[in-house]
Amino acid sequence: MSAKKTLLMLLVIGLVGVFVTSSQADRKFTEKSIKGTWGYTVAGTIGGGPATGVGLVTYDGAGECVNSVKMELTTPTGVQVFQITTTEPGGSCVYSVNPDGTGSMLVNFINSAPPALPEPFLTHGLPPFVIDLVIFNAKKEFRFIVSDLGIPGTTPPIPPSSVGDGVAKRQSGSDED
Repeated sequence: MSAKKTLLMLLVIGLVGVFVTSSQADRKFTEKSIKGTWGYTVAGTIGGGPATGVGLVTYDGAGECVNSVKMELTTPTGVQVFQITTTEPGGSCVYSVNPDGTGSMLVNFINSAPPALPEPFLTHGLPPFVIDLVIFNAKKEFRFIVSDLGIPGTTPPIPPSSVGDGVAKRQSGSDED
């Protein structure tokens, strides 16, 4: 192959690479990117005990969500299985999505701790959970990490004690941006 043809081919490949890179960089994400219902699994700890869960979260496309999860938690008295949702009194679920596809959620299951949970959850309910996420796979999936904020308003303050990670996959709805 001549030097001219090689140079022309490299130039074409370079232009294609620039076009693909810039089109991916220009892709913006918004709250609408995850609008719809997502199924998820999560594993980690709550209050230091091993926990797993499976649930559904529905995003409205404008920053609010409804979250419902069935949890299995190992406590000193045995394995406890319970269902919690943000639609119970005191519950809430809000989220935001950044243009780069990362985002966060604040999920509050306060007043919804089942009677089988150990202290301090039995008295104070579950702590608010913070979730950091990243969207990928053409907006069909996101991965997340979760931690809690501790239980505010307690004396002495109850520090954060929950961590976990999981994956969510789109069940219904589609991105609108």
